[in-house]
Amino acid sequence: MKFGVAMISQNTQDYLEMALSSVLTWADWVEIVDGKSTDKSLDIINSFNDERIFVTQHLYNQSDPMMNGKQRNYLLDILKEKHMGDWCLVIDPDEVVSNDGARFRELMDQDKMEVLNVHMRHIVYHLGLEDATVQTHWTLGRCFKITPYLSYPEIEHPVLQSNHKMSYNYEGGPVLWHLSLAKQMFDILKKYKKDLRVSTNTHQPEFLRQWYERLLFGQYSVKPITDTHNYPLSIKKYFMFEQ
Repeated sequence: MKFGVAMISQNTQDYLEMALSSVLTWADWVEIVDGKSTDKSLDIINSFNDERIFVTQHLYNQSDPMMNGKQRNYLLDILKEKHMGDWCLVIDPDEVVSNDGARFRELMDQDKMEVLNVHMRHIVYHLGLEDATVQTHWTLGRCFKITPYLSYPEIEHPVLQSNHKMSYNYEGGPVLWHLSLAKQMFDILKKYKKDLRVSTNTHQPEFLRQWYERLLFGQYSVKPITDTHNYPLSIKKYFMFEQ
């Protein structure tokens, strides 16, 4: 029995390196269904030059509201064909596994639970904030033993279905860090790297480092904008508020 990681992906070049790096220290295999990416996603995957990574191309039709479920079922078919009986963690490319991810492998030593929910922390805006709408977020059915009875409903945000009546929270287990709600971080990093290359006497590297880290963790000095009605009409139209 082995433990692998699986994901579907399309045009996720900003996240892929972090996601893959967080699992390759302990996963026996990684199955990726790429939706015919047009960015640098495949270059990033190939840069690992790791024989444990397997990529299958299968177009992800963004105009199809059921495509997420369909693509996940396509991934499941691959898992059932190649890895039946193994354990698997499904992540999205914008999710990074905590440093203790190897603890997922402990699940191979038990036979009571076959579908588990994984603790997830949703990063919002920047690295200094996370979603607090509930005390603990559990992403359902993300870790499971591969059996013939698994499927996804063909909807936008499907949850794994199995012949088990319930799944269990993996209490105290590894965490998935979800980054897609903090996309500004990547723009900040790009600007920081650019500014370091062209830094002048006005902006020394130490100053740029402090500026970067304050923005990255939401510690930059700011104040609330209370007169939002004074925003230009073009901004209001673009972001669809106060119209």
